[in-house]
Amino acid sequence: MNSARKDNHKEVANESRREHEPKNAELKRRRDAWLAEQEKEKKARAERGESEPDPAMHMTAEQAAVLEKKKNKKPKGGLGWEVFNEDSLHRAMKKRWEKLPDNKERYQQAKEADPEFYRDVNSFMYGGKGPQCSREDVDRMSYELQEKAERGKAFSRRRKFDPDAEVDYINERNKHFNEKIKRAFDPFTQEIKNNLERG
Repeated sequence: MNSARKDNHKEVANESRREHEPKNAELKRRRDAWLAEQEKEKKARAERGESEPDPAMHMTAEQAAVLEKKKNKKPKGGLGWEVFNEDSLHRAMKKRWEKLPDNKERYQQAKEADPEFYRDVNSFMYGGKGPQCSREDVDRMSYELQEKAERGKAFSRRRKFDPDAEVDYINERNKHFNEKIKRAFDPFTQEIKNNLERG
């Protein structure tokens, strides 16, 4: 009888302890045990004079292929606040750079015509005339800027006003709220709406 009471009391105490500890306590205990085992193996290898094992030795070919694919995955385009970070601006500049025509002869001529093509700190030629741009270069630049503006219009978030749309709002905030409600509940309330309209 006493042993049963002791066992029961021990189980109640263990259950109470399990209820009051955080949810990830068991996971943490297993992780700590695994880390201790890894540390023990590391010390044993150091005593034997062995080097660290290569993780690829314990990996299948499929796992290695998936890992390699993850490494080589091309970064996605900018989202939200990342649109104007350094990397995305650099990629955009490289794209524009590739469209430029490669005209080395004209570059060499401009360099030979101007003795201070690459000015240093001691140059007195400040704000001079500089190399002249040809008309076609100016036209190409203006065309590129117009093209960029056209592409920007395609990504505009401004919505066109539809005069024929049903007005069921009192201000812009309410309009936005109503649109959200429609997206969520229209499939379920369409029949009721139709019955009310018919009378």
